[in-house]
Amino acid sequence: MQFGERLGRRQQRAGYYGANAAAFRVRLVYKRPDGADHMHPHHGHGGATPKSQASARLLVFLTDASSGGSIPYMPVSAKIDTGGKALTVKLSPSFGREGFHYDAPVSIPADAKRITLTIGPTTMRLDQGAPESLKRAQTVAFDLK
Repeated sequence: MQFGERLGRRQQRAGYYGANAAAFRVRLVYKRPDGADHMHPHHGHGGATPKSQASARLLVFLTDASSGGSIPYMPVSAKIDTGGKALTVKLSPSFGREGFHYDAPVSIPADAKRITLTIGPTTMRLDQGAPESLKRAQTVAFDLK
């Protein structure tokens, strides 16, 4: 298990965290409904939803460590640990103005201590020379406090 490191102070306040897991980089973003960002893309209808109507979302960006390209076809789930009980959510592939990512609507409680992502194994066919680590599940933990 690898533990994520918090990024700069400005990124921390916006809910950004980053880590490396084997052959890929992981960026975790929590979008609060209260306005950490000004507008949210409204998936499927081409418009934007005002922040007052947007739900909180957890976004995970997976990129290849060597090429920087997005990695599709990876099952991604997040376990949100509050110390007493844990909530597990499955993230779905998504594409928006942030680019390709995995996301789920979820409100993270203020007392959350850690988010543990389980990523993979990939469901796509891998060519010769593809990183072996894509063939097995990886766990990455982000300490929030």
